[in-house]
Amino acid sequence: MNIKPKTIALYGKTFNQAILETLKLTYHHLLSLNLKILIEQSTAKALNIASDSKIGSNIDSNALTFETHNIPSNIDLIIVVGGDGSMLSASRFAFTQSIPVLGINLGNLGFLADITPDQIQPQLTEVLNGNYSVEERFLLSLTTENQKCAALNEITLTACNAPQLIEFEVYIDNQLMYQQRSDGLIIATPTGSTAYALSGGGPIVEPSLDAVVLVPMFPHTLNMRPIVISGESTIRIRAANTTCTSTNCLRLCCDGQSNLEISNNQIIKITKNIKHLKLVHPQGYNYYESLRSKLHWAKKPSSKVERN
Repeated sequence: MNIKPKTIALYGKTFNQAILETLKLTYHHLLSLNLKILIEQSTAKALNIASDSKIGSNIDSNALTFETHNIPSNIDLIIVVGGDGSMLSASRFAFTQSIPVLGINLGNLGFLADITPDQIQPQLTEVLNGNYSVEERFLLSLTTENQKCAALNEITLTACNAPQLIEFEVYIDNQLMYQQRSDGLIIATPTGSTAYALSGGGPIVEPSLDAVVLVPMFPHTLNMRPIVISGESTIRIRAANTTCTSTNCLRLCCDGQSNLEISNNQIIKITKNIKHLKLVHPQGYNYYESLRSKLHWAKKPSSKVERN
């Protein structure tokens, strides 16, 4: 039995009708359990919640709002309503404070969000009663001469504007791995191996593995293939033969959000972040079942495979 969360934060990034209805359902269910609730400011605005007001006739006046750049330290659990994009957004402020995150999935695939809207009350109640598991997912840290960001899924290197061939060198632990001409490079964590890297032809990496995937994007030669390296490695990338102008430059992107422009011959350093994201799963969570259902793999056989 785990610690029962007492102070819950509620977060959503996009607010279509389905997400709004699910946020309301989640909020009222939390109220029924007499928990302290904090709502992210833009989420509260979408729900017409003021920090000191009530919704209808049965909203707890103690439901306060918070901003993601100033998240309270007393939060025990962040509940995210949306898809993996919303989970990635929440991870950017949750991991810095080591606050566990639980996802209610209203996205297309939702590899990070486990609970479906029709299972909110039973599964969420189980989690809040301490019946859950916590999985730690590592992030990548990117640093340049004057910029930095973190990524749970992936870091991408591309041209700033229209897709075009770029040239760069990749070093692993100070050893040259290759020089490459391609549309770019995806550097993904095991979490991100089922995201952009997968669509680029990369392998699926089991989340517990300490590994990083490098996936070339439309390489100029067919012998450039994805490679899996140790998560403890230091990756350095040097952009070569690129003149950065207002119409021609290179861009680094962390989880599709933070965009950093870099100049020719600048060194990019990528390592494992010292902090992890704590991902909460309801009881019964199975990673391979998640893969089967979301990627529409063949169902498991009705009988068990016998061992010789």
